[in-house]
Amino acid sequence: MDDWPIDPNLPRSYPADPGLLATMALVAEFQELLQAYDVESQEYDQLARGERIRSLGRSLKARPALINPPSTPSQAPSAFLGTPLSSLPSHISESQLSLPLSSFPSYIPETQRSLPPSSLALGAPSSPTSTQPRQPPPRPLSLIDDSGYAGDVDASSPAPSKPRKKRPALKDGVDDGCNPPKRPKGRVTQLDKQQLDETDFRMKKYLQAEMLKTMHVLVGYARGRTMPSVGGPSPDEDAGPGPFLTPDFQAMVNDRANLNIQQRAADAVKRYEETENGVVLPAYRASWLDPNVLVDLAQKSWPGMKAIWLQQKADAADKGVSRARKACRSRRNERRKLAAAQIRRGLREFCEDNILDYPVVTLELVSEEWMGEERSCDEDGVKGESWRNELFATGKLSAEERDDPNLQVLEEQRPMWMHINLWNWFKQRRAGRPRAQKKPEKKRIDLGRLCNHMPQIIPFDFMLDPSWMATELPKWDESYWTRRSDWPVSFGTRGQRIAMSIVAEPTS
Repeated sequence: MDDWPIDPNLPRSYPADPGLLATMALVAEFQELLQAYDVESQEYDQLARGERIRSLGRSLKARPALINPPSTPSQAPSAFLGTPLSSLPSHISESQLSLPLSSFPSYIPETQRSLPPSSLALGAPSSPTSTQPRQPPPRPLSLIDDSGYAGDVDASSPAPSKPRKKRPALKDGVDDGCNPPKRPKGRVTQLDKQQLDETDFRMKKYLQAEMLKTMHVLVGYARGRTMPSVGGPSPDEDAGPGPFLTPDFQAMVNDRANLNIQQRAADAVKRYEETENGVVLPAYRASWLDPNVLVDLAQKSWPGMKAIWLQQKADAADKGVSRARKACRSRRNERRKLAAAQIRRGLREFCEDNILDYPVVTLELVSEEWMGEERSCDEDGVKGESWRNELFATGKLSAEERDDPNLQVLEEQRPMWMHINLWNWFKQRRAGRPRAQKKPEKKRIDLGRLCNHMPQIIPFDFMLDPSWMATELPKWDESYWTRRSDWPVSFGTRGQRIAMSIVAEPTS
């Protein structure tokens, strides 16, 4: 006998499925967390809330969907009949039970599903035996994936990857308000050297110099004046009243302010060269007076203008000390090059006497890195009286030269690693300057001092000072001071005899 206590005409209601109630509770908690979650906050409660959201998202992915196509009205209220109000989720109130039946979603308890979980897609029919036409699945719940980003959860597809911030490419000719549009390159400046004739080279050199001059005028710069820039300094008073365009050397060469200067200079040069006084030949104007070509030439000269501004900043910071040191290093490097070139010329007689291949010997035996230093002042950088007295004591200076505060003499200093006999042998074979050179050669005096300039090209072992080789050489890193053979290969089988003759004590 049927013990159903309610009207038998009503459809039978089954107890609420515990799994579905748990899923609905998770959804309710998930939505409450989303409303209170702040992704930019680093507070402890927000971090814990975000971790809970990710945990709920993983749990909900493994559960069946809650949203299904609407069923017949007679089946809709069965979801809540026979279910105590205290067991319903908090977001379903008693007043909601009086709403139309179509407003409630239908469901099938998890314990009564006949299909495996893998076959249940989002929006599947409420019953496998339903004869209703299949409807397109509705949009699933928007949840948060494992990485903490909101996205559509689909049990059949992997979780969406974390999006990466990437600046969109700027289209040609489009100005986004912060960056200028991409400028097309000039056709002629992109050609290889083999595709240019001799006149093209002259036009390029001339126009690049004219663009540099014009940009100097536009910014108010001249040789010996201040190179202006955004943020300081400003043009000198000698530059005139202006108005001047101000470059921004802290920005890129294609920055709006810098590109405006380049384009203004290109327009001025183009208008002048198209007149009767222009230097560019008419046959070459179409290719070389193109604005994009002129801007390309201007950008080749832009690093030089920036270097002037950087040097001015360094001079203002250290009162010109770095500039003086840089100039001093450049002069000493030039002196090393001159010494190596003169010694190479003086080795021709040595090679003839020993029947050696002159080009190969000079390549192996002489290097700019092996030359000592030639100082035009003392260690303090000035031509002090004590330094001039030491030079005078050698007997190579006159009293008049000693008293000259602007004495033009070079002090020779031997590298600390070099054999002293090799040092003297190099000085003896050093040729003088050519007769055609009008500038007289300065006097060189050796006071016996050493310099600490270490070579980048490691010398041969016979060139090393014995005492330095025994005490100082073991201190150097073997990866830097890679030991070479005892003498050059160009000496042949007589290498030991020739090498020993070079470093032998001179006979009086």
